[in-house]
Amino acid sequence: MVRAMYKLLFIFALLPTSIAAQTVPHPAVFSYDAAFAQCTQDPEAADLVASCREILADAYVLKRAVAHAFEICIPTKLRDCALPFEDAGLPAFGIQIAADVGCDTTDFTLFSEFDPLPAEHCITFTSDILADEGAVPLDNMLNCSAFLNECRELAFLQYRLWNQALLDLQEGNVHGPTIRDLLARQSNSCEKTHANPLDSDHLTAEFADCMSDGTAQIWRDLSLERQG
Repeated sequence: MVRAMYKLLFIFALLPTSIAAQTVPHPAVFSYDAAFAQCTQDPEAADLVASCREILADAYVLKRAVAHAFEICIPTKLRDCALPFEDAGLPAFGIQIAADVGCDTTDFTLFSEFDPLPAEHCITFTSDILADEGAVPLDNMLNCSAFLNECRELAFLQYRLWNQALLDLQEGNVHGPTIRDLLARQSNSCEKTHANPLDSDHLTAEFADCMSDGTAQIWRDLSLERQG
């Protein structure tokens, strides 16, 4: 498990830097806490993992569209730049609300590519508003090519979120040893069945999906145990 976790940390560190040459913020640098909160509302949900994948994928493509529209708007004032959002299929009221509350317009290239964009930044603020309204961009397909594999990135993003949700259950060390043991077994199982046969040091999207499935199930069981 330790070896796999170090590999995952390395992958998470590289995801944003792989597109550092681009000026538009990559979806990986956004926070997905609000979207993931929907995933953990009901531990008894029958389609817990599948529905979470859909929720996070929707959040991912929306944040991507907002970031691209925002890039086109530079250096135009946000209040006067509705067209790029409308061309992307996003209602202009989102940016109008963001502009009205005076969101942070700091050049996003000044922020670290390793940290999520601040919640008060206009890109983040606008995407949150549009997410609350159920906005869906025209381009809502994921790029799963070898050059920019958004499906793989999303798989590891989901695993990271489920892993953190599980670790959060360790409050007061109630489930500490149990969680560590269960995660170790889950990681060993996923490595055996989903390791890349051509490169043992390269964790696949299938591995991340396997870990998400198992980790979500562990989270569900322990959450229901707490409720009981």
